[in-house]
Amino acid sequence: MNDAIMSIEEKNRQRKARIGKIKKLIVGSVIVSILFPTILSLCLMLKVFSLQEQVNELTKMIENKKESSEVDKTVDLADGVYATELPENMQVQPMANVESTTEANSNEIEETIVYLTFDDGPSENTSSILDILKEHNVKATFFVTGKETDEAKALYKRIVDEGHTLGMHSYSHQYSEIYNSVESFANDERKLRDLLYEVTGVIPTLYRFPGGSSNLVSNIDMTEFIKYLKSEGITYFDWNVASGDAASQNVDVDTLVNNVLNDVGLYHTSVVLMHDTTEKTTSVEALGKIIESIQALGIEMRPLDENVPPVQHIKAESVNN
Repeated sequence: MNDAIMSIEEKNRQRKARIGKIKKLIVGSVIVSILFPTILSLCLMLKVFSLQEQVNELTKMIENKKESSEVDKTVDLADGVYATELPENMQVQPMANVESTTEANSNEIEETIVYLTFDDGPSENTSSILDILKEHNVKATFFVTGKETDEAKALYKRIVDEGHTLGMHSYSHQYSEIYNSVESFANDERKLRDLLYEVTGVIPTLYRFPGGSSNLVSNIDMTEFIKYLKSEGITYFDWNVASGDAASQNVDVDTLVNNVLNDVGLYHTSVVLMHDTTEKTTSVEALGKIIESIQALGIEMRPLDENVPPVQHIKAESVNN
């Protein structure tokens, strides 16, 4: 009898234990069913927030790229940087608001002046360009880089001797070095200035930033470099007409000619961007046609100097010392 009672009690204990386990499983399942969606929702919210931040950053980049395209039709791939480096927070002044670029009235075409400028030389093409300019009795401006070969020094001297303006475009033309700090920028500029003075006897007072003052490469605010140039009494020039030869491949002659002619009539002061590096053979071929077409319009071409109101994407007068 006692054994039977104990057997029943044991069965009851086992049943209660099973029920207890089942209750725990049910409660655990309920807790998991509540916590899992909550945790998942939090994770998704964090992911969405992170993605939104990325979208915002990309949107800013796109907006900056659009602003930059108003300044120049072409990305300055000849300067070797824009293909891999993107903007962060550079503010670019649209070309329509650039000083000295008032729209020209068709009745005032005689007041228009064109300044042909060549970046990145000297090279063997610089010699050909000088020949063409001499043939057409036109003076231009050469924003040169630093080269210490005998051939380069002869071209620096020829530019000056033939009445053209010799400007600076950095010694090294290495963006990562030039725009690393104001000190490195200053050292690079002074090195080029000293070289040009030693070779030509002329102290250059004009500068063109690699990529322009509106470039999207420098991690340091471009106004810091502008302050330095102002402190040295150096005037920097950008451009408001682009030939399109900054593209990595050779652009055909007709395209280069049309790019220039389509825009030179838009401004009283047109500063035309071209390049005279070794690979820019079509730029050399197009130059004679560009000059003859501009002359046919009765437009005068001159070299830049410190008295010409500068065309600047970021205006120097807006930068406080």
